[in-house]
Amino acid sequence: MTRKKTKKKAVIHDNKYDPYMPSDIKAGMRHKKEPTPIKPVIDYILPKDWIKYILVTLIPIINLCALIAWASNKNVAVNPNVKTYSKAAIIIIIIVYILAAVLVLVLKFALHLF
Repeated sequence: MTRKKTKKKAVIHDNKYDPYMPSDIKAGMRHKKEPTPIKPVIDYILPKDWIKYILVTLIPIINLCALIAWASNKNVAVNPNVKTYSKAAIIIIIIVYILAAVLVLVLKFALHLF
């Protein structure tokens, strides 16, 4: 028994000649798959939730405690966007506290307020 060799005929798709595409599905022609839509990995945060986070960060001492809790890796329930926000806010708050302390010291010695 010998197998008959069949020639693969070139296929014309959308008026484009493609000699490398076989004309028969059984001969290996593949159907083009539709690309799957990209789904966001992380849910976005609603504006009302951002307002809650910002209002908590306006309270002087509680803000640092809350930001440290949100930024810690142990707290799994917090959205990663909030973690990033809290890390940045901690850095800014520490800089502001240091600048405020330096300003108080400068004013103390310059104006003899105390």
